Amino acid sequence: MTTYEIERLLRRPAPDEPAILPALILPSAAVGFGGVRIRPRAAGVRTGFVSPRLLFAVLALVGAMISAIASGAIRLDRLPNPFAPNAGFGGRGVTLDFPKEWQVVAALSPFNDQGGWTTLILSNAGVDGCSIEEVGTETLPVPVKSGDVYVVEGDQTGAIHAPEDRIYECVIGRPMTPGEIRLVLTQGPPQRVGVGPFGDFDVDELYGPAGLGGFGFTMPTREDGWTQLVDGLPAKLVVRDASVTPGADEVRTWLVHSPDVGLIWFVQSVLRGPDLDVLRTQADTVAQSLRFDSHPPALDVATRDAALAKALDRADREWREFRGSRFFGCFPRTPGEREVVLTEGPGGPLLVPARVTCTTKIAETPLSLWRAVAVVSWVDGQGVPAGSWGWELLFDANGKGSASGDLFDNHEVEFPGAAGGELPPPLDGPLVIPIGSLVQVLPPGIVQDSGPIEALYEHWEDSPFGDRIVNEASAGRRFSVLDGPLSYLGSDWYLVQSQVGTSYPGEHAWLPATDGDQPLIGVVDASCPIGDLTVTDLVYMHPAERLQCFGDRELALDPAIAELAEPNPGGEVAGTPEWLAKDTFWRLYGSGGPDGVDGPLAVVISPSLGDSIPTGAWLTVRGHFDDAASATCQRTFPEEWGAIPESAETQRLLCREQFVVTSIEPRSAP
Repeated sequence: MTTYEIERLLRRPAPDEPAILPALILPSAAVGFGGVRIRPRAAGVRTGFVSPRLLFAVLALVGAMISAIASGAIRLDRLPNPFAPNAGFGGRGVTLDFPKEWQVVAALSPFNDQGGWTTLILSNAGVDGCSIEEVGTETLPVPVKSGDVYVVEGDQTGAIHAPEDRIYECVIGRPMTPGEIRLVLTQGPPQRVGVGPFGDFDVDELYGPAGLGGFGFTMPTREDGWTQLVDGLPAKLVVRDASVTPGADEVRTWLVHSPDVGLIWFVQSVLRGPDLDVLRTQADTVAQSLRFDSHPPALDVATRDAALAKALDRADREWREFRGSRFFGCFPRTPGEREVVLTEGPGGPLLVPARVTCTTKIAETPLSLWRAVAVVSWVDGQGVPAGSWGWELLFDANGKGSASGDLFDNHEVEFPGAAGGELPPPLDGPLVIPIGSLVQVLPPGIVQDSGPIEALYEHWEDSPFGDRIVNEASAGRRFSVLDGPLSYLGSDWYLVQSQVGTSYPGEHAWLPATDGDQPLIGVVDASCPIGDLTVTDLVYMHPAERLQCFGDRELALDPAIAELAEPNPGGEVAGTPEWLAKDTFWRLYGSGGPDGVDGPLAVVISPSLGDSIPTGAWLTVRGHFDDAASATCQRTFPEEWGAIPESAETQRLLCREQFVVTSIEPRSAP
């Protein structure tokens, strides 16, 4: 809650307070402030001296305040000045001061329930005809199909949704009066749906030649005009002598980086002379009063490496859990580099091991955040040209992440071990893949501009697959075949189980198996672990591999620790028998526990064991796949999911892939 909002709440009357307060009656004074009447020593004499008791009380209070100020208990710079000539606005995590005689044309709802970019509109002269009653309610135009402008289904080209944005559009068109300032505070550029920014918003001038799309995580630099500070954050001023508002002489736009990475605040003032110098000073003073409710903690070189390790561990954990790849573990947790042999790349398992150099670098940014870059590089001689793959992370002094993303155009990179090399020979007949097989994507991988995918997009409305397709998969990635083949536009397609990440149910999608006579996938054998089995071993196996390797054999997992995950907010899979067919939220972690980098294994509990197991305690867990109850298993989806119907065989297969916990034993921590 902002200071503005706290003050607004404090100003509300108490529940039992009368709406109209009686006049406050104070004792009269013989002289100025502080004078009180006291009993005179001689009859008929009045004095204006202060009572000694009151004087001592005042002196004691002043002394206490001086002590509090000296110790920092009271911060004078944080106290509101009741005689300040400014008014204030607070909302959406910011505050702004402005002269009290200025008029508020529009302000974000105090409940922050509007979706518009526009947060506040001010004028030193007022703007007629642009109130919410006068601009009217939102009227949506007729929907249009995608064409020159990309429009998501349900969106309306040219619509301005939030009332603040509609008021802003009205204000832009009203002629200015001499000596007027109009100022708008926006959280990002105001936009029409399907059209883009409107008003005095020149993308190239404000952002540079790269435009909005190229801004990304680029750090503000002096060379790019970020030479100012507002509330300690990088800012720049862009001035133009032309405006879309009639009568305007100048537009002054302050761009201020937010503590939230990637978000730019705009404070744009439109001026009309005379006395432009005076107006500029007023407008800039208001813009530079912008304050943010929160800031990241100050950076400290002494704790830099600890923050770096936390940020990299978190990224590694997410990469394993959501992408099913451990390759992020190659990066040093302190600045430096090391040579390693990878068996997994950004997209999952590699076809062949790759020798690479993994490098970690870190630097301070003007946003009071650390910026780390993690780069994998390789030389010629591994079937692909020398190259690099990179990722960048922004995080605070405690290692808490703010943003992360591609450092390079990683989608264009040929990663060693997953691309290049010789293509498999052409087919001399149909590609026959038995249902239940484990398949692996062959070089060069499946990409969006490949033949089957492009042909599908060209005939999207007639596609028998809907949007349930695998349109991108690196060479080496594995799937299990559930159904097919189905021939479409010269390619064979199979329904496969796509295991995205390590800890979530597989997704069903159609995968192209051929591109003309060129095979895109091939049948492979399961890769079964050797020696004592761990939870982590199972986590990184495809569900079909687990069945092929272990069948219904009783397995012991040691050590393990259980947790109960949150239910899905969008509904759950149900079925019979309920304990086996329904969505399970029980998870088993290996030796790293819930705070480690490896994700959990989803498990179900045998009815013979009950309906729960201890959480937060180290265990030895026994259980099996391919439970006998799978033979009659049936699964049903919530209707709103629009899920691909499962055949009876597929339903039984997915139940067979569940690990059923049959017994537990407590054990000491590993």
